[in-house]
Amino acid sequence: MTTKSILNPKIINFTQFFDKTMICDKADSVLLETIPKKQLQEYFNKTLENNNIESYIYLYCHNVCLPLLKCKDRNLTFILCKKCIQLKKYNIFKKLINIIADDSVLNRLIIYLLDIMLGVNLGVGVGVGVDTDALLFTHDEITTFITILLNSKSLMLLLPAVKRLKKIKNIKEKTQSHLTIVMLYEKYLEKEIYTKKIISSIIPENNDRIDFDPEKIIPFYYSPCLFMYLCQGIMDMDYVKNHLSKFNLNFTTKCLILISLYNENKFALLNTCYEYFDMNNYFKDMNINNIDICSELLTRYGNSGALIYFEKTFNIYYESFYFVNDTILLCSSDNVKLNEIEWIYNTFINTFNGFKKMEKYKLMHAICKQCNVEIFEYLDVKLGIFKNPDKYYEIILANALELNYINNTIHQNISVAEYLTNKFNKHKVVVKDYLIIDANDENSTTDTDSDSDTYSDEDIDINTNINTDINTDTDTDTVIDQKIEMDVNRDIDTDTTEDIDSDNFNNQCKEESLNHKNAEREFEDYINQNNDRIDEQDNEEDDEEDDEEDNYHIVQVYDYVPLTDIEKKYSLVVNTKQLTKKKKVLGITKQVKISKNDNPQCLICLDDSKELLQLNCNHFCCITCLCKWYRNNNNENKDSCVYCKQNINWSECKIVKKT
Repeated sequence: MTTKSILNPKIINFTQFFDKTMICDKADSVLLETIPKKQLQEYFNKTLENNNIESYIYLYCHNVCLPLLKCKDRNLTFILCKKCIQLKKYNIFKKLINIIADDSVLNRLIIYLLDIMLGVNLGVGVGVGVDTDALLFTHDEITTFITILLNSKSLMLLLPAVKRLKKIKNIKEKTQSHLTIVMLYEKYLEKEIYTKKIISSIIPENNDRIDFDPEKIIPFYYSPCLFMYLCQGIMDMDYVKNHLSKFNLNFTTKCLILISLYNENKFALLNTCYEYFDMNNYFKDMNINNIDICSELLTRYGNSGALIYFEKTFNIYYESFYFVNDTILLCSSDNVKLNEIEWIYNTFINTFNGFKKMEKYKLMHAICKQCNVEIFEYLDVKLGIFKNPDKYYEIILANALELNYINNTIHQNISVAEYLTNKFNKHKVVVKDYLIIDANDENSTTDTDSDSDTYSDEDIDINTNINTDINTDTDTDTVIDQKIEMDVNRDIDTDTTEDIDSDNFNNQCKEESLNHKNAEREFEDYINQNNDRIDEQDNEEDDEEDDEEDNYHIVQVYDYVPLTDIEKKYSLVVNTKQLTKKKKVLGITKQVKISKNDNPQCLICLDDSKELLQLNCNHFCCITCLCKWYRNNNNENKDSCVYCKQNINWSECKIVKKT
């Protein structure tokens, strides 16, 4: 006996009315973005009953699939679209098709509609219930839905759909609906042939504007990257008005044109184009769906800083937990400047103040691999996260040092790791291994060369670790989330419900990020195939042995290890800001007056700081520089001058006072 699932009253209310306050409320937004799969269809059905387009699109984009990406759940997407057809919700169906970029789903929908028109019952499979559904529609109603699909900017017709369209074309006594479908099909074929011709003529190295007829192009035929490529080289508004406008531009294509202008640093033209497209009308009254779609496209197709630029310049943002969290995650890359992160924090300070302890840890864990150290430190100070070296601190430290394969080399965020180790007197970052990387073959076997047994062949398989990090969520992240969940349940009762609801946030962000990268590469890979062929022809006469030798390089692998007792003393000096405390720890009581004209400098940093020290061997070093060197490099635990190796007697060392 099946029991009916109990629906959440708040979500039911959202299906009746697009309540922005729910989206902006942290607890309610978690509810809306983590709906159990078994209940999703019921909520969507209720949204359709209320003809609530905004709520429908929000739930779809936040629970099923992001706009203009391959669907994670194609079957659910098909069922949702089919329900729109059965209830004759033309507006919702059209809005949904505009953000679906999955050929499988679009073709399946066309087949379903054509089977109804042809009166075919295929039994199990695509045509289930076709005979019954045929009674619900007139040919004109079916034609309206087919017209929406055949005019989709993402459609690539597959063979099963083509066969059915040919059957319509071969009907001897055609109705007006048949004639309309045949006309649309023939128009589609003309566009497809022309689009393929344009793509085959693209020269990857050439960034000049391409001559094409917008009325004959399927803009997202391979992916939106095709449309972006065709938009490059815009020089003036006349080209936009007289040429690109023939695309029958909608909201998404307008956004992509603006992003293309940003990528080419044409900011004046971008602002003019923004006004010409009347983009403020799309975002007025805080249109959350359009803000989300625009932000998603900026993240996926815009160059570094695009999201921040549009948020700051055009006020395209709203204040909610997920939006702020996603913004800071996406903007915390090496190319983003600190002042941009400061703007995010100051703009969304109310939301940041609502972050709970575990949410802060998850945020820092998510950004620590690629984040600039200045940004990482800024967020640490503002959010007050690392107050003591607890277990979460060590989890994040380990994550910063996790091996990532980027641009044919191993990457670890050493700067963030050193910031974390310097914050407390517990660990230091050291070189633990060396890896030989073959830049030509990402899947080649990587040799190790080290006296250390920290990384053995069994412990680290570079091929497995690297490819897993690129293509799927790592087991490490799963273990971390499990640890966090266990500790939340045990230690922090007040945060339990909310943290459980948001446990998958980190993995979802990574999965979405990987999907973004795959979408970007779809069209670029096609172009690069031609580029690779050209390169192969040009390099046929090169010496293969020399090439192989040049493409191998050695990289260092870092790890963190506990400090010894004497290293902890040096670490305490490094992390202490007050000079008097540094002197007290080392036992320095003397000072010496030296003329500025003598220009004494530290042997390590070549500076003349206020904590410059004259050693008993008469060489000069900053206290912090010397102690940092001892902490990280003094394997013999012996205090000696870094230059002459004479033993240091701290009581005989003197602080330099310049006269």
